[in-house]
Amino acid sequence: MKRRPAKRRGSGRSKGSVGESPSSGRLTGRGDARSKALLELLDNTLSEDEVRQALAGSLIAADQAVRQRLLEGLEPPTRQALASVFSSLDRGFEIARPKPGLAKTMADWERAWGDWDECVSASGSEDGRYVYQEHHWEAPDFDASSFFSDLDKVAARIRGLIPRVSGEGLEFDFAGVLSGTVEEMGSGLPEWICTDRESRSFGSEVTAAFLEWEWHQARRGQPASHRLAAFRALESARQLESSSRQLELDGEALVAFVKARDTDEQQAALDGMSGKRGEAPWAEALGNAHSPWFHLHTELAKRFSPALAVETCRAHIDQDWRLALPVMAQLLKVRSFHEALAVADQAVRGLLRVEKGEKLDPTRELIIARSGVLHRYETGKDRVQTLLERWLRAARGASQPQLAWALSVQVSLLSCWQDFDRVREAFETEQGAAPPDVSERLFGCWKKLVIQETRPPCSWSIQTESRETNQWLGALLDALRAKSDGGAAFRDQLRDWLELNGRTASQFTKARPWFDLLTLDIGQEGRLECTSPALNKALRPYSNQDAPLDHSRRRWLGRLRAADLFDDLMALWKRWVASQVPDPGKAAGPRYEENVVWLEATRDLDPGAFARILRDWEVVHKRRRNLWAAIHKRSLAWGSRG
Repeated sequence: MKRRPAKRRGSGRSKGSVGESPSSGRLTGRGDARSKALLELLDNTLSEDEVRQALAGSLIAADQAVRQRLLEGLEPPTRQALASVFSSLDRGFEIARPKPGLAKTMADWERAWGDWDECVSASGSEDGRYVYQEHHWEAPDFDASSFFSDLDKVAARIRGLIPRVSGEGLEFDFAGVLSGTVEEMGSGLPEWICTDRESRSFGSEVTAAFLEWEWHQARRGQPASHRLAAFRALESARQLESSSRQLELDGEALVAFVKARDTDEQQAALDGMSGKRGEAPWAEALGNAHSPWFHLHTELAKRFSPALAVETCRAHIDQDWRLALPVMAQLLKVRSFHEALAVADQAVRGLLRVEKGEKLDPTRELIIARSGVLHRYETGKDRVQTLLERWLRAARGASQPQLAWALSVQVSLLSCWQDFDRVREAFETEQGAAPPDVSERLFGCWKKLVIQETRPPCSWSIQTESRETNQWLGALLDALRAKSDGGAAFRDQLRDWLELNGRTASQFTKARPWFDLLTLDIGQEGRLECTSPALNKALRPYSNQDAPLDHSRRRWLGRLRAADLFDDLMALWKRWVASQVPDPGKAAGPRYEENVVWLEATRDLDPGAFARILRDWEVVHKRRRNLWAAIHKRSLAWGSRG
């Protein structure tokens, strides 16, 4: 494997620095020869644990004169470290544990970077720990996430050593280390093991260690430079990222680093970034609303320069609609309502991904029903609601009552669209403030959304759902707006629907998903199970009726006494249940559970049809062993097969 340049290998120590001092703590002169001979003798005689025990016992037993002679024979860094150990020993270890000596610190520094080098070396080995192959017929893959995770573990150790090592004036090219690591990651692997597509983002510990190293370096010298230390570290980080399109630092670690600095340094960091936001390499990062650098700059501006924060957010709303929220808050505060309306329109267009030139009118369409907002922004629903609420305040402040009423409905439906009672209340609130056509349009949009999001339970043999056969659900939603008791009118509509869709087997099959849904909805509290346990068992596996939308629908069906038509519905099931038994000849595999489930439902509702089907299967499907095993398991067979 291609190794990194020697100038960044090893400890990084340079001449004239701490590297010149003999850091092993050896005695000098005649004592040095005696020490070597003693160490060799101990090495050949005792184990490492025994040597450690002997050393501890000797230091405990040594009197002050012996200690003094021992200290005088050591180099200054080692003498100072051992003296702190004696001090702690004399006080019964009641004081804080002494800091590691310089030699110990440098040894740990060397060892950590050796482990870093070992990770980089392993990344280039085809048989190394970062190359994996799930199946022998698949090409091997490079596990970049494990590689960077291991580097993060090493960096956590390095980070703890930085204050002491940096204070010794060590010259070390940390940026060169990271750049070289990215370049050499996977170097030497065969061409068929691709590493180019893998992420090359350093983790939080590597990022924090790099920033702290640069921060300590920037603080060397006069105290006047301390205020700029944080910005200097950030500038080094930004230059490092810009040096390679593949190299990224951890955004959260960048923010955490700045938040840990004092107020003067944070202010200086904001001033430094703001002063260079039009220059390379800052322009690209601060011009991207999704960049951690943009986030960092904005957070600092909110604290030290609110006007700058608003200006920055407003200039990038097209990239991220959420940036409109602080802008609108400021505009509403100064009562610039018309300007706030313009910003709201821009933000909602971004939220809904409205194409340029396309109209957006909240009095004509339901925002929650457009462009997948309901699903794409489920986790960010609070921000969507905040945007609409501020838009509503702007509409009221700008004296636009029609828009304000429409937005009040939009705000309510965002959080309660599945609760029919709250939806009804939302449309009835301030009804006089809205023209009837606006109310009807928005109610129609909500009705369409509910029908679209209703998932009828459907057997596996039903491949499609016909939206043309859902009229009973539409009639139920219309009943919400009835001025008087709409139960009788709804039951008449439901009776007509049953008659229309139950005339033939093909019509019944086409409307099956909606028959299934209605059967489960009005067959609650055990009524369906008592009437036909087998049909209840056939429908239940495909039902997931625990959502708020399902509870609302069943509640309103109960209020409108839809269960009065339960017997009419069951009569249709008895008539057509046999037509719903799947043909075993069309089964996709050797599993026939669904065929047998519906055969059992047919036995419950139409015993004559059940007998005919079973006789036909004995002739046509007599060789399907799995089918007859499933039938026998449910005790549905008779005669020779029973």
